[in-house]
Amino acid sequence: MKKILEKILNQKDTIKKINLSEQYSLTKIPEIIKECLQLETLDVSHTEITEIPDFVFQLPKLKELNYLGCEKLKSQPKFLCSHQNLKKLSIYIPKKQAISEALKNISSLKSIIISGEVKDIPNLIYDLASLEELELFDTKISTVSEKIERLKNLKKISFWQGLFLNEKPITLKLDEIFQNLSKCANLQELNLNKNGIEEIPESIALLKQLQKFSASDNKLKSYPNSIYKLTKLKEIDLGINQIIGLPAGIGNLKQLKSLKLNSNWKNKLDTKNLFNEIDQLENLEILELWSCQSIREIPETISNLKKLKKLDLDNNLLEHLPQSLSNMRHLKTLRISTNKIVLEDISKLKNQLTSTNIIV
Repeated sequence: MKKILEKILNQKDTIKKINLSEQYSLTKIPEIIKECLQLETLDVSHTEITEIPDFVFQLPKLKELNYLGCEKLKSQPKFLCSHQNLKKLSIYIPKKQAISEALKNISSLKSIIISGEVKDIPNLIYDLASLEELELFDTKISTVSEKIERLKNLKKISFWQGLFLNEKPITLKLDEIFQNLSKCANLQELNLNKNGIEEIPESIALLKQLQKFSASDNKLKSYPNSIYKLTKLKEIDLGINQIIGLPAGIGNLKQLKSLKLNSNWKNKLDTKNLFNEIDQLENLEILELWSCQSIREIPETISNLKKLKKLDLDNNLLEHLPQSLSNMRHLKTLRISTNKIVLEDISKLKNQLTSTNIIV
């Protein structure tokens, strides 16, 4: 900590970023920071500080402030300087505390992360007209209000619970969430990673503008084929689940660029429907099927993916690769390690795909 303070003192006239995260001996934000007039980013997350002093919000160029995990906070900051150009705010809210109403006057805010002992999204959040990203990290929040439609510029929303082993998650009211988010015309990205989710309702089809959907590290055994109605999807991440098989119809996602189904090993992922339609995903650039421990063959039609750059098949049951793979010279990375592929086939493939990074 002493070295960090010395660095701040020596560079106080020019320093733009100060990272004090996980400095557990820190109980007070150093006074020297008030002299750092070029400062743009301040991270005091996971420290023992008890307050955010007013001078932080008087720093003229501050754009990002992070105080996640500051469990010793006695009160929330007052956000005194509404004329500031603050873009991103990451906050921790202990029990019986509330965000200052003055926050809604910071019209420049584009991204906010909320964590802590809160059961509902504070109403003033819905008044942040410029907000583009909202992340709910390890809270007690289970849904979003219909007031979310006020956030006309919202592009991304995330729910994430920092679950430990055997810890019971907050059950997300997904039908209600999807219904209310459907009123956000500019929503492009929804992240539901690590929430203990066992089922995704059909109502996900309401999110017609969605381009990125992630629900990795959950307990999903399946997902509804209504997801295939989201024809603007470019990225899907359903890795680290318990998926048994994919419903037919994935070929409808003509704009899909990235598909991640890695680590669905528990129920021996059946890729039949995926491989039957794989050649219809003409814009696919990334396909991750590693650690499924069940895939025995890849179809010859894989070579129809003319834009595929990354193919990860690590830790499966492959003994042979399709001959057409040798024509995929546009591949940048091919990972086939932890399989049963004979060395002769690997050597031949390396000679044919000389510009591809083949990981064995």
